[in-house]
Amino acid sequence: MKKVGLNEKLQQDLERGNVNLSSADVADFGKSEAREETKGDIVAPVPKEAENDTMINKAASGEPGQELNENVRRTAEDEKAARDPSGSCYAALPEAITLTQRERDAFLDTLISGDRFTLPFTIFNDRVTGTFRCRSQKESQAIITQVNRECREEKVTSPLDYSTRLRNMLLAAQVAELNGDAFPPLKEPLVRTVEGEDKITPAGWLEQVALWESKNEGLVSAIYHELQLFERKYWTMVNNANDQDFWNPAGSTSV
Repeated sequence: MKKVGLNEKLQQDLERGNVNLSSADVADFGKSEAREETKGDIVAPVPKEAENDTMINKAASGEPGQELNENVRRTAEDEKAARDPSGSCYAALPEAITLTQRERDAFLDTLISGDRFTLPFTIFNDRVTGTFRCRSQKESQAIITQVNRECREEKVTSPLDYSTRLRNMLLAAQVAELNGDAFPPLKEPLVRTVEGEDKITPAGWLEQVALWESKNEGLVSAIYHELQLFERKYWTMVNNANDQDFWNPAGSTSV
């Protein structure tokens, strides 16, 4: 006789108005489903946090990166409208993202080693290649502090100025390698230091931002689009930390 599972038995009994569980049924309830491990790529929906350029809920998590990327999200439409009212030259970011086995393994490895998570990218038919790294919390906070200071000092005066400046700061922080050249993390001091009225040291990484400001606009825009995809992958993995099926995708079979 075919054994009826607990869920099916509950449904049948509920329909009959007679819920009757045996001790064997209760014992079955405690059994975990067997999982057949599978490897390979998975396609995951992009979480709301990542959809909004990855770190949106500052109040919920207190991460400086969430505030930073909320700023990015708010200014993206302003930049798009200012440069191209039709939006035709901007590639849409996907609502679901493919994460390969190698990418997921690399992410988990960095959690163990304490290293920064990095991923390679390639554009323009492999003529431009590079590597992105994730930001540290201190770097995210430093970028927020600096761009807000520049707004107060009226060095940044329009939404387009803000978006462009913020974009170049993020590239300075997160491009680790480009066409064989290494780009170091943001240099110390991360924030302006004041030791006296006549001794004020600006943030040490502003020249790194200036480097990106001097590059070809089309190249920078293409690299920044790839950075947005990197951020979506990164925060999709962060936001699936407790999802066993995400890290070990498998079909389940009943015992």
